[in-house]
Amino acid sequence: MSWMNNMRVAYKLLILNVVAIIGMIVVGLVGYFAVMQAQQDLQTISQTYLKGIFEIGRCRHAVRYAQVQSILTPFTTDATLLQQRIDKYNDAVRELDESLALYEQIIKDDAQARAQVDAAKREWAKFKENGDKIMAMRSPVGVDLTTLAQFRIQALDFYQNEVMPHAVSTGDAILVIQQKAYDDSDATIKRSDEEIAAAVRNLFIVVGVTFLVLIFFSLTITKAVTNPLNNMVKALHLLKDGDFRRTDLLDADRSDEFGTMALAVRDMRQTISKVVQKTSDAASQFAASSEELTASAHQSSQASEQVAQSVTSSAGAV
Repeated sequence: MSWMNNMRVAYKLLILNVVAIIGMIVVGLVGYFAVMQAQQDLQTISQTYLKGIFEIGRCRHAVRYAQVQSILTPFTTDATLLQQRIDKYNDAVRELDESLALYEQIIKDDAQARAQVDAAKREWAKFKENGDKIMAMRSPVGVDLTTLAQFRIQALDFYQNEVMPHAVSTGDAILVIQQKAYDDSDATIKRSDEEIAAAVRNLFIVVGVTFLVLIFFSLTITKAVTNPLNNMVKALHLLKDGDFRRTDLLDADRSDEFGTMALAVRDMRQTISKVVQKTSDAASQFAASSEELTASAHQSSQASEQVAQSVTSSAGAV
């Protein structure tokens, strides 16, 4: 990779660190959004479905409780027990109204659930209308058995024809609402499981890709640093041993620190080569001068011998 050869070592290490940081950020973001989505699903299940199911359960209990009190009250003759039944009926009616109101707040953005609640409220209104009537019925006191029997038959007929059907319809409507809450809760749980599985899968993919990218850049940068460094060491060992022939180990065309070092080593090699050449030339000149001096000394020796012979001859003549 030529662009890597022209980049300074500090920038190479910076790229590796940036890739590692980006990988960590991506992994962190994937995990963060997965956790946030799971938390949102849990909040939906807890605040919407579970709470809604609880309120609907209260409604079912209240309508059954009010139904029981409505059938028992006309046949109650004890004043204390009668008041207790009236209080229980009113408490059940109030509980159901409160639970339906709370559930409406929970599902205010769900049009289908609101329609189901409206249907239940219509049946509940009819039940309360007739329930209040039967709760106002009082068993006659001090009458003959025939009159008492006729009253109880009328009260039972009124309950069966006017009260119980609306109680059953209200209970069925509430059951539909409860079933929808169960279904929506199950769907949310399944969707949450799928999203968590997808998040885990995406997290593994991101981690794998990040790992491969880090491995790639690590190997590339390591190679971009170690190869020229090893070549530089080899070149210096050759220079140490006096071998100035290898020039392929020095890549001075690089723009990083190793290129600058290669250029300096190449210039040093050339300088040392010139110094060695000059020393060799000087040694050759010195050898030639020595030979000339030797020849001159030989000639001087011959001349001295001739002078000595001449002196000897002169001395003999004298």
